[in-house]
Amino acid sequence: AIARVRLVAEPEEVAEEAVLRLPGGYSQPMGAREWRAAIVGRRSAKGFLDEALSIAHLDELLGALRNESIPTDGSLDPATQLGVRLVIRNVEGLAGIFDYSPQRHALYRIDSRSDDPRPACMRQEMAGDAAVVIVLHAPICRLIGSHGYSAFTELHFRAAELGQRVHLAAARLRDVGMTCIGGFDSPECATLARLKPGD
Repeated sequence: AIARVRLVAEPEEVAEEAVLRLPGGYSQPMGAREWRAAIVGRRSAKGFLDEALSIAHLDELLGALRNESIPTDGSLDPATQLGVRLVIRNVEGLAGIFDYSPQRHALYRIDSRSDDPRPACMRQEMAGDAAVVIVLHAPICRLIGSHGYSAFTELHFRAAELGQRVHLAAARLRDVGMTCIGGFDSPECATLARLKPGD
């Protein structure tokens, strides 16, 4: 039987007063026809428009990460779940560093200031124009210590699935641009997203 596992971990420490609940909840799974339309209709461009992302757009994109009704394969070990941290720079007046809680479909403020993401992205100019940088993270040192190097494989598998879900959600929205950044500096990303040492 295909496993239905949670891919996104809950934040470890959150302050209830820092919560920003998103309006929606679940991104409806696409049918085969909608998948094909999103893939065929997708267009590529280098760079982002200097426009704010709406809360509704952010709601839809993050909703794609929490949809547990989509069958997935992989380890059932919750230790290999990925955390999602957002570096928000231009979302309808919202800015700062946030943890994402899939169970509550909510954002928890870590810091009210967000830095320039370009140093974390190997100085790629387009990163500086992104309204939001989504950082997937895991305590890699701890996982390798307990699971060996197979943890790398599991984390890459999960990251790829989460990336695919968000990209398909962006394609369905049609007016949201998104790209993966393959070249990044892990320590700089940890600093940018205010992660703990070892993430």
